Amino acid sequence: MQELRTVQALRALACALVVVYHTLLASSPALASTWPNGSAGVDLFFVISGFVMVTSARRLNGRPDPARRFLRRRLLRIAPLYWLLTALKLGAALTAPSLATHTRPDLWNVCASFLFLPARDAAGEIRPVLPVGWTLNFEMLFYALFAAALAGRRRPLPILAPILALLAFVGLFRTPSWPAPLALANGLVLEFAFGMAIAEALRRRKPLPPRIGAVCAVVGCALLVTLPLAGPFRCLVWGGPAALILLGALALEPHLGTRIPEALVAAGDASYATYLTHPFVIPALAALSPAALLAALPASLAAGAWVDRRIDRPLRQALGGASASQAANWAMARARWLVACFRAGSISP
Repeated sequence: MQELRTVQALRALACALVVVYHTLLASSPALASTWPNGSAGVDLFFVISGFVMVTSARRLNGRPDPARRFLRRRLLRIAPLYWLLTALKLGAALTAPSLATHTRPDLWNVCASFLFLPARDAAGEIRPVLPVGWTLNFEMLFYALFAAALAGRRRPLPILAPILALLAFVGLFRTPSWPAPLALANGLVLEFAFGMAIAEALRRRKPLPPRIGAVCAVVGCALLVTLPLAGPFRCLVWGGPAALILLGALALEPHLGTRIPEALVAAGDASYATYLTHPFVIPALAALSPAALLAALPASLAAGAWVDRRIDRPLRQALGGASASQAANWAMARARWLVACFRAGSISP
Protein backbone atom coordinates (compact mmCIF):
# COMPACT_ATOMS: atom_id res chain seq x y z
CA MET A 1 0.00 0.00 0.00
CA GLN A 2 1.35 3.42 -0.99
CA GLU A 3 2.11 5.51 2.06
CA LEU A 4 -0.59 8.05 2.83
CA ARG A 5 1.26 10.91 4.46
CA THR A 6 -1.89 12.51 5.83
CA VAL A 7 -2.75 9.25 7.61
CA GLN A 8 0.73 9.12 9.11
CA ALA A 9 0.24 12.69 10.30
CA LEU A 10 -3.06 11.66 11.90
CA ARG A 11 -1.26 8.87 13.72
CA ALA A 12 1.13 11.44 15.13
CA LEU A 13 -1.82 13.64 16.16
CA ALA A 14 -3.61 10.73 17.84
CA CYS A 15 -0.49 9.79 19.77
CA ALA A 16 0.14 13.40 20.81
CA LEU A 17 -3.41 13.67 22.17
CA VAL A 18 -2.93 10.57 24.32
CA VAL A 19 0.43 11.82 25.62
CA VAL A 20 -1.12 15.19 26.54
CA TYR A 21 -3.98 13.45 28.35
CA HIS A 22 -1.66 11.28 30.42
CA THR A 23 0.54 14.28 31.14
CA LEU A 24 -2.52 16.10 32.50
CA LEU A 25 -3.37 13.07 34.63
CA ALA A 26 0.12 13.15 36.10
CA SER A 27 0.16 16.88 36.73
CA SER A 28 -3.47 17.87 37.35
CA PRO A 29 -6.03 15.02 37.59
CA ALA A 30 -8.78 17.61 38.05
CA LEU A 31 -7.90 19.26 34.74
CA ALA A 32 -7.72 15.87 33.02
CA SER A 33 -11.17 15.11 34.37
CA THR A 34 -12.46 18.45 33.11
CA TRP A 35 -10.89 17.96 29.67
CA PRO A 36 -10.60 14.22 28.96
CA ASN A 37 -10.57 14.74 25.21
CA GLY A 38 -6.92 13.87 24.90
CA SER A 39 -7.94 10.25 25.35
CA ALA A 40 -9.94 10.60 22.13
CA GLY A 41 -6.64 9.95 20.39
CA VAL A 42 -7.46 6.29 20.97
CA ASP A 43 -10.69 6.67 19.01
CA LEU A 44 -8.76 8.20 16.13
CA PHE A 45 -6.30 5.31 16.28
CA PHE A 46 -9.14 2.76 16.07
CA VAL A 47 -10.75 4.44 13.06
CA ILE A 48 -7.38 4.59 11.30
CA SER A 49 -6.77 0.93 12.13
CA GLY A 50 -10.02 -0.15 10.49
CA PHE A 51 -9.13 1.81 7.37
CA VAL A 52 -5.56 0.57 7.15
CA MET A 53 -6.45 -3.09 7.66
CA VAL A 54 -8.86 -3.06 4.72
CA THR A 55 -6.51 -1.22 2.38
CA SER A 56 -3.42 -3.24 3.32
CA ALA A 57 -5.25 -6.59 3.18
CA ARG A 58 -6.00 -6.03 -0.51
CA ARG A 59 -2.42 -7.09 -1.20
CA LEU A 60 -3.40 -10.55 0.02
CA ASN A 61 -6.09 -10.99 -2.66
CA GLY A 62 -5.42 -14.20 -4.58
CA ARG A 63 -2.57 -15.28 -2.31
CA PRO A 64 -2.67 -18.62 -0.48
CA ASP A 65 -3.62 -18.67 3.20
CA PRO A 66 -4.37 -14.93 3.53
CA ALA A 67 -5.57 -15.23 7.15
CA ARG A 68 -2.29 -16.74 8.34
CA ARG A 69 -0.26 -14.15 6.44
CA PHE A 70 -2.37 -11.34 7.86
CA LEU A 71 -2.12 -12.54 11.46
CA ARG A 72 1.61 -13.13 11.19
CA ARG A 73 2.18 -9.59 9.96
CA ARG A 74 -0.01 -8.05 12.63
CA LEU A 75 1.53 -10.09 15.44
CA LEU A 76 5.01 -9.23 14.21
CA ARG A 77 4.07 -5.55 14.15
CA ILE A 78 2.35 -5.43 17.53
CA ALA A 79 3.62 -8.14 19.83
CA PRO A 80 7.46 -7.95 20.13
CA LEU A 81 7.74 -4.39 21.45
CA TYR A 82 4.63 -4.76 23.59
CA TRP A 83 5.92 -7.96 25.17
CA LEU A 84 9.33 -6.40 25.76
CA LEU A 85 7.91 -3.31 27.46
CA THR A 86 5.37 -5.37 29.40
CA ALA A 87 8.29 -7.40 30.77
CA LEU A 88 10.09 -4.15 31.62
CA LYS A 89 7.01 -2.81 33.39
CA LEU A 90 6.64 -6.07 35.27
CA GLY A 91 10.25 -5.88 36.36
CA ALA A 92 9.68 -2.34 37.61
CA ALA A 93 6.56 -3.42 39.52
CA LEU A 94 8.51 -6.23 41.22
CA THR A 95 11.71 -4.37 42.04
CA ALA A 96 10.62 -0.73 42.39
CA PRO A 97 6.85 -0.49 42.94
CA SER A 98 7.07 3.29 43.31
CA LEU A 99 7.93 3.45 39.59
CA ALA A 100 4.87 1.40 38.60
CA THR A 101 2.09 2.83 40.74
CA HIS A 102 -0.70 1.67 38.41
CA THR A 103 0.56 -1.90 38.04
CA ARG A 104 -0.73 -4.54 40.47
CA PRO A 105 0.08 -7.83 38.75
CA ASP A 106 -0.86 -11.35 39.75
CA LEU A 107 -0.22 -14.61 37.91
CA TRP A 108 -3.25 -14.61 35.62
CA ASN A 109 -3.05 -10.88 34.99
CA VAL A 110 0.52 -11.28 33.77
CA CYS A 111 -0.31 -14.24 31.53
CA ALA A 112 -3.39 -12.50 30.14
CA SER A 113 -1.36 -9.36 29.44
CA PHE A 114 0.99 -11.32 27.20
CA LEU A 115 -1.99 -13.02 25.53
CA PHE A 116 -3.83 -9.73 24.84
CA LEU A 117 -6.77 -10.76 27.02
CA PRO A 118 -8.56 -8.46 29.48
CA ALA A 119 -8.00 -9.62 33.07
CA ARG A 120 -8.31 -8.19 36.55
CA ASP A 121 -5.15 -7.31 38.42
CA ALA A 122 -4.49 -7.80 42.12
CA ALA A 123 -6.47 -4.63 42.86
CA GLY A 124 -9.53 -5.92 40.98
CA GLU A 125 -9.13 -3.52 38.05
CA ILE A 126 -9.37 -4.73 34.46
CA ARG A 127 -5.95 -3.54 33.44
CA PRO A 128 -2.91 -5.18 31.80
CA VAL A 129 0.58 -4.98 33.27
CA LEU A 130 1.34 -2.14 30.86
CA PRO A 131 -1.87 -0.16 31.35
CA VAL A 132 -2.00 1.41 27.88
CA GLY A 133 -2.13 -2.13 26.52
CA TRP A 134 -5.89 -2.19 27.03
CA THR A 135 -6.26 -0.74 23.55
CA LEU A 136 -4.24 -3.61 22.08
CA ASN A 137 -6.75 -6.07 23.49
CA PHE A 138 -9.35 -4.41 21.26
CA GLU A 139 -6.94 -4.35 18.33
CA MET A 140 -6.22 -8.08 18.66
CA LEU A 141 -9.92 -8.88 18.83
CA PHE A 142 -10.39 -6.91 15.63
CA TYR A 143 -7.45 -8.68 13.96
CA ALA A 144 -8.82 -12.10 14.91
CA LEU A 145 -12.23 -11.30 13.45
CA PHE A 146 -10.63 -9.77 10.37
CA ALA A 147 -8.49 -12.87 9.83
CA ALA A 148 -11.57 -15.09 10.14
CA ALA A 149 -13.22 -13.13 7.34
CA LEU A 150 -10.09 -13.47 5.20
CA ALA A 151 -10.02 -17.21 5.86
CA GLY A 152 -13.51 -17.45 4.40
CA ARG A 153 -12.40 -15.45 1.36
CA ARG A 154 -15.03 -12.85 2.16
CA ARG A 155 -14.90 -9.08 2.22
CA PRO A 156 -14.38 -8.21 5.88
CA LEU A 157 -16.84 -5.33 6.29
CA PRO A 158 -20.11 -7.18 5.55
CA ILE A 159 -19.02 -9.99 7.88
CA LEU A 160 -17.57 -7.90 10.69
CA ALA A 161 -20.04 -5.01 10.83
CA PRO A 162 -22.90 -7.10 12.38
CA ILE A 163 -20.50 -8.77 14.82
CA LEU A 164 -19.02 -5.47 15.95
CA ALA A 165 -22.51 -3.96 16.21
CA LEU A 166 -23.61 -6.88 18.38
CA LEU A 167 -20.60 -6.45 20.66
CA ALA A 168 -21.39 -2.75 20.97
CA PHE A 169 -25.03 -3.51 21.79
CA VAL A 170 -24.09 -6.06 24.47
CA GLY A 171 -21.72 -3.48 25.93
CA LEU A 172 -24.68 -1.22 26.70
CA PHE A 173 -25.76 -3.73 29.37
CA ARG A 174 -22.34 -4.65 30.72
CA THR A 175 -21.78 -4.11 34.45
CA PRO A 176 -18.54 -4.16 36.48
CA SER A 177 -19.44 -7.61 37.80
CA TRP A 178 -19.25 -9.23 34.35
CA PRO A 179 -16.20 -11.43 33.58
CA ALA A 180 -13.17 -9.41 32.52
CA PRO A 181 -12.98 -10.70 28.92
CA LEU A 182 -16.43 -9.23 28.28
CA ALA A 183 -14.86 -5.79 28.62
CA LEU A 184 -14.34 -6.21 24.88
CA ALA A 185 -18.11 -5.86 24.47
CA ASN A 186 -17.85 -2.13 24.05
CA GLY A 187 -19.04 0.47 21.57
CA LEU A 188 -15.41 1.27 20.79
CA VAL A 189 -15.30 -1.71 18.43
CA LEU A 190 -17.63 0.15 16.07
CA GLU A 191 -14.82 2.60 15.38
CA PHE A 192 -12.98 -0.13 13.49
CA ALA A 193 -16.11 -0.50 11.34
CA PHE A 194 -16.10 3.26 10.67
CA GLY A 195 -12.58 3.03 9.27
CA MET A 196 -13.41 -0.08 7.26
CA ALA A 197 -16.47 1.62 5.78
CA ILE A 198 -14.34 4.59 4.70
CA ALA A 199 -11.88 2.23 2.97
CA GLU A 200 -14.69 0.41 1.18
CA ALA A 201 -16.31 3.67 0.11
CA LEU A 202 -13.05 4.94 -1.38
CA ARG A 203 -12.64 1.68 -3.25
CA ARG A 204 -15.84 2.43 -5.15
CA ARG A 205 -15.64 6.17 -5.61
CA LYS A 206 -13.24 9.07 -5.52
CA PRO A 207 -12.39 10.91 -2.28
CA LEU A 208 -14.40 13.96 -1.30
CA PRO A 209 -13.60 17.24 -3.06
CA PRO A 210 -10.75 19.02 -1.26
CA ARG A 211 -12.90 21.88 0.05
CA ILE A 212 -15.44 19.49 1.56
CA GLY A 213 -12.60 17.40 2.89
CA ALA A 214 -11.09 20.44 4.58
CA VAL A 215 -14.45 21.24 6.20
CA CYS A 216 -14.76 17.64 7.43
CA ALA A 217 -11.26 17.74 8.92
CA VAL A 218 -11.77 21.08 10.67
CA VAL A 219 -15.23 20.21 12.00
CA GLY A 220 -14.04 16.76 13.10
CA CYS A 221 -11.06 18.22 14.99
CA ALA A 222 -13.24 20.86 16.65
CA LEU A 223 -15.75 18.25 17.80
CA LEU A 224 -13.08 15.81 18.95
CA VAL A 225 -11.46 18.30 21.30
CA THR A 226 -14.68 19.87 22.63
CA LEU A 227 -17.42 17.25 22.94
CA PRO A 228 -17.65 15.71 26.42
CA LEU A 229 -17.02 12.05 27.14
CA ALA A 230 -20.33 10.24 26.56
CA GLY A 231 -19.90 6.90 28.31
CA PRO A 232 -21.32 4.05 26.22
CA PHE A 233 -21.89 6.44 23.31
CA ARG A 234 -18.25 7.44 23.09
CA CYS A 235 -18.00 5.61 19.76
CA LEU A 236 -20.43 8.14 18.28
CA VAL A 237 -19.43 11.29 20.14
CA TRP A 238 -15.68 10.83 19.57
CA GLY A 239 -15.58 8.07 16.96
CA GLY A 240 -17.81 10.03 14.59
CA PRO A 241 -15.53 13.09 14.57
CA ALA A 242 -12.51 10.80 14.22
CA ALA A 243 -14.09 9.34 11.08
CA LEU A 244 -14.72 12.87 9.75
CA ILE A 245 -11.08 13.75 10.33
CA LEU A 246 -9.92 10.67 8.43
CA LEU A 247 -12.31 11.39 5.55
CA GLY A 248 -11.01 14.94 5.35
CA ALA A 249 -7.38 13.87 5.49
CA LEU A 250 -7.84 11.38 2.66
CA ALA A 251 -9.54 14.02 0.52
CA LEU A 252 -6.61 16.36 1.10
CA GLU A 253 -3.90 13.74 0.46
CA PRO A 254 -3.27 14.70 -3.22
CA HIS A 255 -2.98 18.38 -2.32
CA LEU A 256 -1.46 18.30 1.17
CA GLY A 257 0.47 15.03 1.35
CA THR A 258 3.72 16.26 -0.17
CA ARG A 259 3.66 19.40 1.99
CA ILE A 260 3.52 17.59 5.30
CA PRO A 261 6.86 17.98 7.11
CA GLU A 262 8.99 14.86 7.20
CA ALA A 263 9.25 15.18 10.97
CA LEU A 264 5.48 14.81 11.30
CA VAL A 265 5.43 11.77 9.03
CA ALA A 266 8.29 10.27 11.03
CA ALA A 267 6.37 10.89 14.25
CA GLY A 268 3.47 8.98 12.71
CA ASP A 269 5.78 6.12 11.76
CA ALA A 270 6.99 5.94 15.36
CA SER A 271 3.58 6.52 16.94
CA TYR A 272 3.22 2.91 18.13
CA ALA A 273 6.57 3.04 19.92
CA THR A 274 5.71 6.45 21.36
CA TYR A 275 2.34 5.17 22.57
CA LEU A 276 3.95 2.26 24.42
CA THR A 277 6.94 4.15 25.84
CA HIS A 278 5.35 7.40 27.01
CA PRO A 279 4.03 5.74 30.22
CA PHE A 280 7.69 5.34 31.20
CA VAL A 281 8.68 8.87 30.21
CA ILE A 282 5.92 10.79 32.01
CA PRO A 283 6.46 9.28 35.50
CA ALA A 284 10.21 9.79 35.13
CA LEU A 285 9.69 13.50 34.38
CA ALA A 286 7.14 13.84 37.19
CA ALA A 287 9.69 12.39 39.61
CA LEU A 288 12.10 15.17 38.65
CA SER A 289 9.68 18.04 39.20
CA PRO A 290 6.19 19.15 38.18
CA ALA A 291 7.77 21.67 35.81
CA ALA A 292 9.57 18.87 33.98
CA LEU A 293 6.20 17.63 32.74
CA LEU A 294 6.15 20.60 30.37
CA ALA A 295 8.64 18.59 28.33
CA ALA A 296 6.51 15.43 28.37
CA LEU A 297 5.31 15.65 24.77
CA PRO A 298 8.66 16.36 23.06
CA ALA A 299 10.43 13.92 25.38
CA SER A 300 7.88 11.20 24.63
CA LEU A 301 8.15 11.80 20.89
CA ALA A 302 11.94 11.64 21.08
CA ALA A 303 11.88 8.48 23.17
CA GLY A 304 9.37 6.88 20.81
CA ALA A 305 11.48 7.74 17.77
CA TRP A 306 14.58 6.26 19.39
CA VAL A 307 12.80 3.07 20.49
CA ASP A 308 11.22 2.68 17.07
CA ARG A 309 14.52 3.05 15.25
CA ARG A 310 16.87 1.28 17.66
CA ILE A 311 14.70 -1.42 19.22
CA ASP A 312 11.36 -2.07 17.54
CA ARG A 313 12.47 -2.18 13.90
CA PRO A 314 15.58 -4.33 14.52
CA LEU A 315 13.55 -6.64 16.74
CA ARG A 316 10.86 -7.10 14.10
CA GLN A 317 13.46 -7.64 11.39
CA ALA A 318 15.18 -10.29 13.48
CA LEU A 319 11.95 -12.10 14.31
CA GLY A 320 10.56 -11.68 10.81
CA GLY A 321 13.53 -13.56 9.42
CA ALA A 322 13.60 -16.14 12.17
CA SER A 323 12.46 -19.69 11.61
CA ALA A 324 9.48 -21.05 13.49
CA SER A 325 11.78 -22.92 15.88
CA GLN A 326 13.84 -19.78 16.58
CA ALA A 327 10.67 -17.79 17.29
CA ALA A 328 9.43 -20.56 19.58
CA ASN A 329 12.76 -20.58 21.45
CA TRP A 330 12.54 -16.82 21.91
CA ALA A 331 9.00 -17.14 23.32
CA MET A 332 10.05 -20.01 25.60
CA ALA A 333 12.91 -17.92 26.98
CA ARG A 334 10.43 -15.21 27.93
CA ALA A 335 8.14 -17.81 29.49
CA ARG A 336 10.97 -19.30 31.56
CA TRP A 337 11.79 -15.84 32.88
CA LEU A 338 8.19 -15.38 34.01
CA VAL A 339 8.09 -18.80 35.67
CA ALA A 340 11.28 -17.94 37.55
CA CYS A 341 9.58 -14.80 38.88
CA PHE A 342 6.54 -16.78 40.01
CA ARG A 343 8.65 -19.44 41.74
CA ALA A 344 10.61 -16.76 43.54
CA GLY A 345 7.33 -15.58 45.02
CA SER A 346 7.60 -12.13 43.48
CA ILE A 347 4.11 -12.35 42.02
CA SER A 348 1.18 -13.66 44.01
CA PRO A 349 -0.63 -16.60 42.36
